[in-house]
Amino acid sequence: MNELHDHFFAKTIDHYKWLNQVDRAMLDGKSTELGVQTDDHRCKLGTWLYGGGRREAEKAIPELAPLLKKLEAPHAHMHASAAEINAVLAKRSGDDIDNA
Repeated sequence: MNELHDHFFAKTIDHYKWLNQVDRAMLDGKSTELGVQTDDHRCKLGTWLYGGGRREAEKAIPELAPLLKKLEAPHAHMHASAAEINAVLAKRSGDDIDNA
């Protein structure tokens, strides 16, 4: 149980770092991309959430299944929003960067 807690806590920290990178890229006035994973299945949490780690956790603690299911949509939305932000940042021109 402690191992699962530690593992999930580490994934939470990974996403705080991810959000911090998003904030930095959006606010620096220079970035033309976020530099973060936009595929919710390929980030560290996503590989766990859609892979064997989740299956093992749900087998050990069946009560987790509905909670983890509820996590899927907001997690996917967060990564999709980063893809949308990347599209906006990609349109930054040299003029935009010089005037920031």
